Amino acid sequence: MIDEIVQAVHSIPNRVMGSGNRAWTQAVKSAFIGLGEKLEWKVCASSTEAEVEPEWLFDLCWYKRSENEGLDIGLVLESEWSHHKHDLIFDFEKLLCAKSPYKIFIFESYENVLLEKLEYLETAIKNCQLPSNGECYTLAAYDLNRKEFKIKNVNLP
Repeated sequence: MIDEIVQAVHSIPNRVMGSGNRAWTQAVKSAFIGLGEKLEWKVCASSTEAEVEPEWLFDLCWYKRSENEGLDIGLVLESEWSHHKHDLIFDFEKLLCAKSPYKIFIFESYENVLLEKLEYLETAIKNCQLPSNGECYTLAAYDLNRKEFKIKNVNLP
């Protein structure tokens, strides 16, 4: 599953139609809507794509309901294009609270501070006091200088 997530992240720049944050957000959602549908999850995201339900709690999530109304969340995703640390933390902390095996955080940064931001987020994951057995975080930072994603996966025992 991690390989498919990484492939979806790397497909994002090719999906961007236009410029600006809205175009990038739609490209992120398009990549993960496609992957979720391929894996037979229902998808919630604000998007014009068919078969997608309205955004719910996160920028995007995959879910399934059982016959007895049990809920299974397969993946949650947040993206943030602001360079302000407060804005990054605000969206990222939603993932720390989520009950999902896969948590994706996508953001952009300049090369000179990109690794520092990835390290900060990894430390926040490891220091989180909420139960997190078996969760996998994918931190995907788009390097504005190199025009490519730097991806860090953090797997919790």
